[in-house]
Amino acid sequence: GMISALIGTHTHVQTSDERLTKEGTAFLTDVGMTGAYDSIIGMNKDRILQKFLNPKAKSAHEVAENDIWLNGFLVEMNEFNKVTTCARLQCRIDEQENWFFSGASQ
Repeated sequence: GMISALIGTHTHVQTSDERLTKEGTAFLTDVGMTGAYDSIIGMNKDRILQKFLNPKAKSAHEVAENDIWLNGFLVEMNEFNKVTTCARLQCRIDEQENWFFSGASQ
């Protein structure tokens, strides 16, 4: 309860362990990444794999642009800076540029 929220990130894959602790801290182990889902940390995976398999290759990184995902964590607080609710957010855009939202709320 000493902090309002603790949000971690490292693996780039959103976890589903969001919670509001009994002390009032919103918590999520890994918020996840924003970028192309079928990529290597947002870059074109074919180019990254080519460079990994052939370190002498001189190909530049290229941003992956298909199947874009946005991961986040929404934390709502009252006027006393106490968390009232928290929710994991996961959005993706399809080929027709329609956004789809999913997530779990507490």
